[in-house]
Amino acid sequence: MFTRQRSAGPLCRLALILVLTLTIVHAGVAGVLSLGGLTGHAAAADSASLDLGIGAGEDFTIEAFFYAPALTKTGTASLIYKPDAYDLYVLFNASGQHRLLFRLYTGIGSTVFIYYDTSLSVGWHHIAAVFDNENTPGHDVMFLYLDGMLVASGGGVDWNPGLPNTSRALYVGGYFGNSAYQVDEVRLSNSVRYSGPSYTVPTASFSNDANTRALWHFDEAVGSTIFADASGNGNSLTGVDGASAGEGNSVTSLNSVDCFFNWAERTYSQVFAPAGASSNTGGPYYYRCYSQTGACLGSSSADNHIYYVGPLSNNALFDLGALSTWLATATCQ
Repeated sequence: MFTRQRSAGPLCRLALILVLTLTIVHAGVAGVLSLGGLTGHAAAADSASLDLGIGAGEDFTIEAFFYAPALTKTGTASLIYKPDAYDLYVLFNASGQHRLLFRLYTGIGSTVFIYYDTSLSVGWHHIAAVFDNENTPGHDVMFLYLDGMLVASGGGVDWNPGLPNTSRALYVGGYFGNSAYQVDEVRLSNSVRYSGPSYTVPTASFSNDANTRALWHFDEAVGSTIFADASGNGNSLTGVDGASAGEGNSVTSLNSVDCFFNWAERTYSQVFAPAGASSNTGGPYYYRCYSQTGACLGSSSADNHIYYVGPLSNNALFDLGALSTWLATATCQ
C-alpha cells in the first residue's frame, strides 16, 4: 500500500495540526543490532546454557527477527551460529530469490540441514528453528518457520543422545559482505516454542521464562557493543568488526506503534475512520488504512519516521516526522 514517493506540494492540513505542536525530542534508544562491514558480528563465550539439545530428549528453539534490506549484492547473513552445533542463516541474493537454512551438526564437519527458498520483502521477518529430539522414538525432526508459517521440516537422523557438545563461542550476525542488515530479539530456548503449521508472530519483546537459555533485546544505547543477556544466564554478547547497537524501527516497537495508531484514531477521528483498522506490513512500512476517509498512516523501518497518505496530502506520501516523537506525544513509549 505504501509506495514511497516524495511530494513537493504544500503542507497538508494534518501535518500543520500535528507537526507544529511537537516539542518532544528523540529518546535515543536503539533497539536493534546493526551489522555491517565484512564480518560484523556479536559473540558470547561458550557456556552450558548455550549447549542446546545435547542430552537425550532435549529439544530447543532458536529464533530472531531480522531486517531484510534492499539488496544490491549476494551474500550469507548469519543469524545464530554455534560452530559444530547449530546454525541459522540466510543466503541473500540480489536477484530477489533468497534461501533460509537451519543446519545441525552430527559431528565435526558433518551436518544435516533443511532450507526454504523465498522472495523476502524489504522489512522485518521472524524466523524460528526448532529441534524436536525424539519427536517419535528414534526419530528426531527439524522445523523451520518464517513469519508464522512452517516452511520446511526434515528428519531421518537420530542424534543419540543429542547434538555434539562443543566448546565454541556463539555468534549472532556476520558474513554478509559490505551490505548492512539488522537483527533484533534473539532467543534460545530448551523447548519446542512453535509447532504445527502456523503461529501468531510475536509483536512484543520476548519474555524470559524457565525455558529461556539466552535472550538479547539489543536495547542498549546507540553505539554500544556490549549486549546484556536478559535470561539471567550471563551470556553477554560483544560486538566486533562494526557490530553495534543502532537506531532503527525495532520490531519489538510494533506494539508501541499500534498504541500510537490507536491514539491517532481517538485524537483525529475525522481523519482516521473507522477506528480499529487492522495493522499490516508491506516493505519497510507497518501501517493502517481507513476505508471511510481513504487515508493510511504508517511507520517506516527505513528511517524510523511516521508517514501519512490520503486526501489531505493529495494522495502523496507525506513525512510527519520521527516515530520517537510521536510515541512520546501519544504516551506510547
